[in-house]
Amino acid sequence: MGLFIVFLCSSCKKDAYDTMKIRLRKSNWYLRELKHYTYNDSTNQLLYNYSDPTNNCSDNTIYEFKSGGKVTMKVPCNSPRSFYEGTWTLTEDSILSYDILYEIIDMGNARTFHLGFQNAKVLELNMDAFRLTDKNPLILYSFDSTGKRTVIRQQYIATFAAK
Repeated sequence: MGLFIVFLCSSCKKDAYDTMKIRLRKSNWYLRELKHYTYNDSTNQLLYNYSDPTNNCSDNTIYEFKSGGKVTMKVPCNSPRSFYEGTWTLTEDSILSYDILYEIIDMGNARTFHLGFQNAKVLELNMDAFRLTDKNPLILYSFDSTGKRTVIRQQYIATFAAK
């Protein structure tokens, strides 16, 4: 009986993983909202939060997660190219990573950087949207005028919507 329960639970986890991969590949996605949170790490007090506003460019930038670990990004503005490719992975523990080498034009010069999330925990994924947060938040140290150190933790939640 115990062996059957263990097999049944591992089968459910595999089914959920396969369903997540299928849902990611089934839609085209755009970044709907990016929220930043900053906490005092020792007290867990929220110090401040803000949302990056989306604009016409981000609302119309389309991400497509394809089979074989490829991701494409179609960019309608502020870029020398309109199409970029990269890679993505999803683990059975719902950790999503994707990386796209991206270019922008800044003051007449092309600049290249990596765009994406590394080790992002999938909080929610359905047919209309998915939400991610960083698995390993950024830890910063702040010192007051007396030299007392405060540990600051920064986290984000990104919401993508189906297009």
